[in-house]
Formats: sequence, structure tokens, C-alpha cells
Amino acid sequence: MAAAPEDRTVVAVFAKAPIPGHTKTRLIALLGAEGAADLQRALIQRTLLTATSTGVGRVELWCAPGTDHPFLLECAQRFGIPLRAQCEGDIGQRMLAAATDVLHRARNLILLGTDCPALTQTDLEQSVAALDGEHQAAFLPVEDGGYTLIALSRVDPT
Repeated sequence: MAAAPEDRTVVAVFAKAPIPGHTKTRLIALLGAEGAADLQRALIQRTLLTATSTGVGRVELWCAPGTDHPFLLECAQRFGIPLRAQCEGDIGQRMLAAATDVLHRARNLILLGTDCPALTQTDLEQSVAALDGEHQAAFLPVEDGGYTLIALSRVDPT
């Protein structure tokens, strides 16, 4: 693959539309359906603000279940970013599809969730630096055993 990527780095933010009763479902008992959706809105905005203000790459909002939710459309306009639809399937399948798509267009991918308000610009900058150095992947783990950030310079489904 000798084609030159259009972007050095793309920051793909994965987000569920803030639909009451369908997002942050484990918190509905505590916050109510509307409160959980409000939290989702705040987390998406916080992540997009961090990602766009860093300047490490072009930011894209990868949306589920689709790109037509009014809040997501508002985010695209406010932050000047494109919306992309996540494919069907489990989170691994959706991440693989996004990574494959992005890495056909860019040298590096930073894949973010929206559930980590502690994410900083430095986290993003260090991830890009790792990929621009000798690494093909970088991860930012969280206490629950997952990751808030996965940075890749190549796709390997295994």
C-alpha cells in the first residue's frame, strides 16, 4: 500500500447518541433516564473539546446507532467535525471497522471512548508521539480493566 494517507492522525471518538433510556443504562436508577442522557451529552462534549483543542489530528465523531440524532448533528457543527456511522456488531467489530476505515486514510488512529473525563491533551499528544516513534500501538488503561484510548498505526484483527 503505497498510497499516501490524507491525514497524519485521525482521532475517532466513539459515542452513543444520548437517547433517554438507551444510554448510560447502569446509571438510570441513580440519575433517571433524562439525567443519564444529560450525562452522556456532557461526556461527549468534554471528549470532543479535549480532542479538538489538542490539534493532534482531525477529529471524527463515530456515532451509534446512527448520525441523525440532533445532538450529534449539533456537535458536528459546533466542533467542525464529520459524523461517521458505526457499523453493526459488538464493540470489537465496530472498533475494527473504524480502524480499518481510518487507517486507509491516515497514518495513525487514536480511538477514544467518551467515558473518561480525566482524558487530557497530554494523553493524546503522548499517544501520537508513541506512534511516530517506534511503536505500532499505544493504550491508555482505566481502573475497570478497559481502555479509554487505543492508538494504532496499523490494523491487525488478531
